[in-house]
Amino acid sequence: MTSLLRKQLGFNGLIITDAMDMNGVLARVTVGQAAKAASQSVTGNYGTINNSVGIAEACKLAVVAGADILLMPSDVPAAIDAVVVGVREGRFSQARVDSSVRRVLESKQRFNLDRNRVVSLDSARAIVGDTANLSVAALAAQRSITLAKDSLTLVPLARAAAAPQRVMSITIATRTDLSAGATFNAELRRVVPGLRAELINPEDPSINFPRLLALADSVDVAIVGSYLSTGTTVANASAPEPIAQFLRDLVQRHPRTVLVAFGNPYLLQQVPSVSSYLVAWGGFPVSQTAAGRAMIGASPISGRLPISIPPLLRFGAGIARLSAAQNAPSPR
Repeated sequence: MTSLLRKQLGFNGLIITDAMDMNGVLARVTVGQAAKAASQSVTGNYGTINNSVGIAEACKLAVVAGADILLMPSDVPAAIDAVVVGVREGRFSQARVDSSVRRVLESKQRFNLDRNRVVSLDSARAIVGDTANLSVAALAAQRSITLAKDSLTLVPLARAAAAPQRVMSITIATRTDLSAGATFNAELRRVVPGLRAELINPEDPSINFPRLLALADSVDVAIVGSYLSTGTTVANASAPEPIAQFLRDLVQRHPRTVLVAFGNPYLLQQVPSVSSYLVAWGGFPVSQTAAGRAMIGASPISGRLPISIPPLLRFGAGIARLSAAQNAPSPR
């Protein structure tokens, strides 16, 4: 953040950490034996850390790295004290802290927050949700769609031959995710009007997996959209094992299955035998639309993985597909 972002790229805006209460940060902080002896168990959003001193040390490391704002420390007074102690210990200078304070104040002044501290809710939709911004979001979502695997060439559904008419779309989402699958299935119905839609709530202890497996026997293609991801109430990004086992059973019984990851992009690790794997990177309607259009061939697919999915896929993996219009023969 300092040598690359500040010095080489010349960025002088605000650098804000992700949530400082994450175990991904706190579990990797090491402190001395004396500090460990004085520590106590602390529970954050992602589990329990048996080292409360780690919170202060993580905050000091973030300041050393160049962060201006420490987001969501689980103990705010401890985070403030850590910055003060960091100066006294010589971990960073008072000038280093002052530079962050100045950036924060300058940003507030630039947005007139010293005079206008309240946002007008009536104008938010016009400013944020205007046509230009929505267009950029749609383009970003469309270009991000990544066909990471397609060994049976199931994507897109609409190819030179007629699209399959018997398609089932299974949405895996929690009960509170009310929009999951709605926009995606609406796009699929543009090509498959008789689409059969099913919903799996992973928190439901009475899911009828045999019924869903039997239904898959009567369709040409089964599409599974998973909206499971990490969050403040989820400690593990993996799908619950009963869900993962159902997916493995489905793939074994019905090889013509497409798995679409709207949540955790590493879901493939739990279902490595699936023939087609599409990554949409998010479950918001704009991403559902992009994934649906990619599935029916209304949009080309050009995304590449910005991550690796070990040991299955390398960084940069991705299969390009033309849209149905681009594949259509030229008129004579």
